[in-house]
Amino acid sequence: LGLPLEQPTPQKWKGVVLAGTTKDKDAAVAYVRNRFPQVNLLRTTKSRKPHHGMAEAICLAEYGRRLLLGK
Repeated sequence: LGLPLEQPTPQKWKGVVLAGTTKDKDAAVAYVRNRFPQVNLLRTTKSRKPHHGMAEAICLAEYGRRLLLGK
């Protein structure tokens, strides 16, 4: 597709997507819950806590979206 490949460090994408927060795992979960309330961050139906890895993956995708759109 001719898209540029970038492998940003966590510090880089967290600085963009989670700007103004503590930039930790809880901040990623809070961002996703606020920005994408329809997304279920529970790993299984029996899970009680949101999965921070899923939240960080969504944040990383958001970083890529912003990079491509120039926002």
